[in-house]
Amino acid sequence: MTDTSRSADIEYLARNAATTGAAGSGGLAYVWYSSCHEDLLRSKRLKAAYNTDRVRANDHATIGAILFGVLIPGIFWKRSNVGNLVLGGAGLGSNIGLLTHYTRSLPGDPPPKHKAINSAPE
Repeated sequence: MTDTSRSADIEYLARNAATTGAAGSGGLAYVWYSSCHEDLLRSKRLKAAYNTDRVRANDHATIGAILFGVLIPGIFWKRSNVGNLVLGGAGLGSNIGLLTHYTRSLPGDPPPKHKAINSAPE
């Protein structure tokens, strides 16, 4: 067996594993959410929407991804493909944004707490 056929087999397996995993996860999520009680779904949605620590972490990651997705290609323009630079910069910036969030939260700068609004009729 040659090296090219072996690498092609590995790429084929990796691509199919990712597709199968995504389809399987989507199917399981559909089954779980379709059989779940409405009040449980509402409480999970409200918990996710008002989890300020998670929202702040996502905001920092998004800001870092946008900033570094623009900054890295500007610095290393001639060194690589533009697509690789943008994606690599966005990935690096996302990680730096998350690290910023965690270092801000460590000394005691927690995000503000908000009360959940109950939208259910009484």
